[in-house]
Formats: sequence, structure tokens, C-alpha cells
Amino acid sequence: MTNISVQVFFVLIFQYVQTAVVQSRQNVSEGAARRTAHDPARIRPMRIADIEGCTIIPGRSTFRYRRKDTNDEAVAEATEFAKPECLILRPAAIMDGYIDMATLESDPEFRPPDDGPFTQAGDIIQETMTPFAAAYVGPGEEGIFVPNSCCVIRLQGKALDLYDPMFIVGYLNLTTVNETLRRRASGPRGITLRKSTLENFVLPDTPIERQREIGQLVNAHIEQQRTRRALAHIEDKIILASYSPAQEEVQR
Repeated sequence: MTNISVQVFFVLIFQYVQTAVVQSRQNVSEGAARRTAHDPARIRPMRIADIEGCTIIPGRSTFRYRRKDTNDEAVAEATEFAKPECLILRPAAIMDGYIDMATLESDPEFRPPDDGPFTQAGDIIQETMTPFAAAYVGPGEEGIFVPNSCCVIRLQGKALDLYDPMFIVGYLNLTTVNETLRRRASGPRGITLRKSTLENFVLPDTPIERQREIGQLVNAHIEQQRTRRALAHIEDKIILASYSPAQEEVQR
């Protein structure tokens, strides 16, 4: 499949996703609550706070947990008994619905608390600052410390019978939904998405089987973007290596 064909394919995918979400919104306005009694597969529109088994976990400032003691003995003791350094989630690592693990770094001065917040597979990461992007936490991406520029939306138990996490990631990243989040963000020190704002955010009433279908399309798009970015990184390395002999010649 050519690059143009791939691009057209994924454009069609997201048009399908957006159409499904728009249809869900129309269902809400037409009286989705009445249809619930006749269609068990359909759920009523719900605020995130009302979903049993769904938790919003705010990120924490990394500055609170940076080592402050400059005493040599204390530093040596802290270093000896310190836990392995953990990766810290940076906003720049959130792109196209996934976490770019290659951009994450650890901080040797950072001493995270035992109670987190750390990522778990299946989590949804939502930025609380512009550009308010969302990302899915996949297998192998657990244990990343979440700073206060983001929060975690975690679905467990009954929540997974109602909502598909990948569907939610695609929904939150839709342009129209992202614009809604921007309008609702506020704060005296900058535009911030508060936990209460997210708790009151209403998700569409799409049946779970349809959600999973859309979630698979979103996942396919994410994997395509991840592969494209990895190939671009390899190409950059090849080009840089190609110039190395010329650079060495000039520096002689």
C-alpha cells in the first residue's frame, strides 16, 4: 500500500469515528434515556464521576519530591538505599494518542513517593494543560510517574463493561471535544483542566460493542503513527551517519 493510500485509509477511519460520535450526540438530544429501556446494549450518557469503577487520579508536582538534602553523608545514604529511578511523563511524550517512550527521561534527584501516581496498563492519560491531548497506556508502559501537567483516568471492574478505554482516548482527541475541554479549562495561573471539570464531563451513549469496534480503529491509527515516527527516527540517523565522513574531513 502506498503512502498516499495509507493516509487516505486512516482519514476514512477517523471520519468514521467522528461520524459515530456525532450520531451518539444526536441520540442524546433525541432522548437516549427513553431508548435505554428498549435496548439493553445502549447505556445512558454518563458523567465520568458517575461511572462505577472509574477513577480520576491527579498528577503531582515533581518538585515536591526532589532531593533537597546537600549533606554529603545524607546524600550518600539516600543514594545507597534509593529505589531504582523511574521515568517521568513529559507532555512532549504524549502524541497521536500514545506515549512516546523514547522521549521519557529519569531524574537522578527525583525520589517519587510509594503511593504514586504511576501509570498502569489500560490507563488513559489526559493532559490538564494545553494542548489537552489524551493517550492510552499500553503494556510495558507501567510505572511511569505522572506529573501535575496530566491526570490519569483509570477504568476498572464494571467500568470496563460500559466503556472501552481506547474509544475514550479517540473521543477525547477529537477536534470538537478538545475544543470543548479548552473552553471549560480555567485558572488564575494559566489555563488548566480541573479534576472537577473532568468529573462532570459527559461521555456519549455508544453501545460497548460499537465502542470496541471504534477502539480497534483508533488503535490501528495509533500503531500506524507510532511506526511512521519510528521510521522517521531511523531515517534521521541514516542521514546523520551519511554526513559523518564529510564532517570529519572538514574538521581535520
